[in-house]
Amino acid sequence: MNYNKYDNISISTDALSFKFVSRGAKGDMEKIIQFSPFGNNDKIYNLSLCTIDEHGLEDFDTESKNGDRDKILGTIGSAAYSFSETNPDKIIYLEGNTPAKTRLYRMAIHTAHNEISKNFTIYGLNRVGDKLVPTPFIKGQDYTAFLFKRKAKNKQMID
Repeated sequence: MNYNKYDNISISTDALSFKFVSRGAKGDMEKIIQFSPFGNNDKIYNLSLCTIDEHGLEDFDTESKNGDRDKILGTIGSAAYSFSETNPDKIIYLEGNTPAKTRLYRMAIHTAHNEISKNFTIYGLNRVGDKLVPTPFIKGQDYTAFLFKRKAKNKQMID
Protein backbone atom coordinates (compact mmCIF):
# COMPACT_ATOMS: atom_id res chain seq x y z
CA MET A 1 0.00 0.00 0.00
CA ASN A 2 1.32 3.40 -0.93
CA TYR A 3 0.46 6.21 1.44
CA ASN A 4 -0.38 9.56 -0.07
CA LYS A 5 1.84 12.36 1.17
CA TYR A 6 1.78 16.11 1.46
CA ASP A 7 3.43 17.88 -1.45
CA ASN A 8 3.73 21.27 0.23
CA ILE A 9 6.96 20.33 2.00
CA SER A 10 9.66 22.89 2.74
CA ILE A 11 13.01 21.13 3.15
CA SER A 12 16.06 22.65 4.84
CA THR A 13 19.25 22.68 2.76
CA ASP A 14 20.83 20.02 5.01
CA ALA A 15 17.69 17.81 4.76
CA LEU A 16 17.35 17.77 8.57
CA SER A 17 14.05 19.64 8.77
CA PHE A 18 10.86 19.17 6.74
CA LYS A 19 7.94 21.56 7.24
CA PHE A 20 4.45 20.98 5.88
CA VAL A 21 0.84 21.87 6.61
CA SER A 22 -1.57 19.17 7.73
CA ARG A 23 -5.01 19.88 6.27
CA GLY A 24 -7.94 18.13 7.90
CA ALA A 25 -11.05 18.18 10.03
CA LYS A 26 -9.53 20.57 12.58
CA GLY A 27 -8.14 22.95 9.96
CA ASP A 28 -4.57 23.66 8.93
CA MET A 29 -1.76 22.67 11.30
CA GLU A 30 1.92 23.33 10.70
CA LYS A 31 4.06 20.22 11.25
CA ILE A 32 7.79 19.63 11.31
CA ILE A 33 9.68 16.40 10.77
CA GLN A 34 13.19 16.72 12.20
CA PHE A 35 16.29 14.56 12.06
CA SER A 36 18.79 15.05 14.88
CA PRO A 37 21.80 13.08 16.15
CA PHE A 38 20.76 10.32 18.53
CA GLY A 39 22.72 10.75 21.73
CA ASN A 40 26.47 10.77 21.16
CA ASN A 41 26.24 8.66 18.00
CA ASP A 42 26.76 10.73 14.84
CA LYS A 43 25.78 7.76 12.63
CA ILE A 44 22.24 7.45 14.02
CA TYR A 45 19.67 10.21 13.60
CA ASN A 46 16.38 10.41 15.48
CA LEU A 47 13.31 11.13 13.38
CA SER A 48 10.75 13.23 15.27
CA LEU A 49 7.43 14.79 14.34
CA CYS A 50 5.86 17.78 16.02
CA THR A 51 3.05 20.27 15.58
CA ILE A 52 3.74 23.99 15.81
CA ASP A 53 1.23 25.35 18.31
CA GLU A 54 -0.55 28.71 18.22
CA HIS A 55 2.40 30.32 20.06
CA GLY A 56 4.95 29.05 17.53
CA LEU A 57 6.28 26.40 19.92
CA GLU A 58 7.03 22.78 19.02
CA ASP A 59 4.48 20.38 20.52
CA PHE A 60 5.62 16.76 20.45
CA ASP A 61 2.94 15.42 22.79
CA THR A 62 -0.51 16.53 21.65
CA GLU A 63 -2.23 14.31 19.11
CA SER A 64 -3.64 16.56 16.41
CA LYS A 65 -6.39 14.09 15.34
CA ASN A 66 -6.82 16.03 12.11
CA GLY A 67 -8.07 13.02 10.14
CA ASP A 68 -5.00 12.77 7.90
CA ARG A 69 -2.93 10.17 9.76
CA ASP A 70 -2.05 8.10 6.70
CA LYS A 71 -1.04 11.18 4.70
CA ILE A 72 1.23 12.26 7.57
CA LEU A 73 2.75 8.75 7.69
CA GLY A 74 3.37 8.98 3.94
CA THR A 75 5.02 12.37 4.44
CA ILE A 76 7.24 10.94 7.19
CA GLY A 77 8.28 8.17 4.78
CA SER A 78 9.02 10.68 2.06
CA ALA A 79 11.11 12.78 4.47
CA ALA A 80 13.06 9.69 5.57
CA TYR A 81 13.76 8.84 1.95
CA SER A 82 14.94 12.41 1.20
CA PHE A 83 17.08 12.52 4.36
CA SER A 84 18.74 9.23 3.42
CA GLU A 85 19.40 10.42 -0.13
CA THR A 86 21.35 13.39 1.26
CA ASN A 87 22.85 11.37 4.14
CA PRO A 88 23.17 7.78 2.86
CA ASP A 89 25.61 6.76 5.61
CA LYS A 90 23.23 7.80 8.43
CA ILE A 91 20.84 5.38 10.13
CA ILE A 92 17.35 6.60 11.02
CA TYR A 93 16.00 5.86 14.51
CA LEU A 94 12.20 5.94 14.95
CA GLU A 95 10.30 5.56 18.20
CA GLY A 96 6.88 6.89 19.13
CA ASN A 97 6.67 9.05 22.22
CA THR A 98 3.87 6.74 23.42
CA PRO A 99 3.39 2.98 23.05
CA ALA A 100 0.36 3.70 20.83
CA LYS A 101 2.48 5.79 18.42
CA THR A 102 5.19 3.13 18.32
CA ARG A 103 2.48 0.57 17.51
CA LEU A 104 1.15 2.87 14.76
CA TYR A 105 4.65 3.10 13.27
CA ARG A 106 5.00 -0.70 13.44
CA MET A 107 1.70 -1.17 11.61
CA ALA A 108 2.70 1.38 8.95
CA ILE A 109 6.07 -0.36 8.47
CA HIS A 110 4.27 -3.71 8.24
CA THR A 111 1.84 -2.35 5.62
CA ALA A 112 4.55 -0.74 3.49
CA HIS A 113 7.27 -3.31 4.21
CA ASN A 114 7.80 -4.43 0.62
CA GLU A 115 8.17 -0.85 -0.59
CA ILE A 116 10.37 0.27 2.31
CA SER A 117 12.60 -2.81 1.93
CA LYS A 118 13.56 -1.78 -1.60
CA ASN A 119 15.65 1.07 -0.19
CA PHE A 120 16.18 0.28 3.49
CA THR A 121 17.19 -2.57 5.75
CA ILE A 122 14.75 -2.42 8.67
CA TYR A 123 15.57 -3.43 12.23
CA GLY A 124 13.30 -3.70 15.23
CA LEU A 125 14.73 -2.73 18.59
CA ASN A 126 13.77 -4.24 21.92
CA ARG A 127 15.03 -3.45 25.37
CA VAL A 128 17.29 -6.07 26.94
CA GLY A 129 18.36 -4.80 30.34
CA ASP A 130 19.40 -1.21 29.81
CA LYS A 131 20.23 -1.62 26.10
CA LEU A 132 18.21 -1.51 22.89
CA VAL A 133 19.09 -4.58 20.84
CA PRO A 134 18.44 -4.57 17.07
CA THR A 135 17.10 -7.59 15.20
CA PRO A 136 15.85 -7.83 11.62
CA PHE A 137 12.27 -6.53 11.41
CA ILE A 138 9.65 -9.29 11.47
CA LYS A 139 6.07 -8.47 10.54
CA GLY A 140 3.68 -8.78 13.47
CA GLN A 141 6.34 -8.63 16.18
CA ASP A 142 6.27 -5.84 18.78
CA TYR A 143 9.24 -3.51 19.05
CA THR A 144 10.31 -0.62 21.25
CA ALA A 145 11.78 1.32 18.31
CA PHE A 146 13.05 0.92 14.73
CA LEU A 147 16.20 1.52 12.70
CA PHE A 148 16.33 2.14 8.96
CA LYS A 149 19.65 1.72 7.17
CA ARG A 150 19.83 2.91 3.58
CA LYS A 151 20.82 0.16 1.16
CA ALA A 152 23.70 0.92 -1.16
CA LYS A 153 22.60 1.74 -4.68
CA ASN A 154 23.54 -0.82 -7.28
CA LYS A 155 26.10 0.55 -9.65
CA GLN A 156 25.50 -0.68 -13.14
CA MET A 157 28.53 -1.33 -15.26
CA ILE A 158 28.65 0.58 -18.49
CA ASP A 159 29.68 -1.55 -21.44
